[in-house]
Amino acid sequence: MAAVANPPEPATAPQDAGKRGLKDPKTGEVATTYSNYRFTKRWIKEALVAEKLLDKIYKNDELTADIELKIKSAVIKLEAIVKYRA
Repeated sequence: MAAVANPPEPATAPQDAGKRGLKDPKTGEVATTYSNYRFTKRWIKEALVAEKLLDKIYKNDELTADIELKIKSAVIKLEAIVKYRA
């Protein structure tokens, strides 16, 4: 009788390793793609305004290079807030 060898389990990296994301504190939804403001989820835009990181939610035709820099800086600050960490 031959012993049945168990196949080795595939190596898996921890889920959070190297990933970043923002979590909606109300729903628990996690967004990992938000680098382009035009396609950013509405709740992230609202959170940027609620945390007073931006003055308002910008429309696509209002986006300029200066405003996009301001938005990227605000997103970095939002990532640092504990309640939004994924």
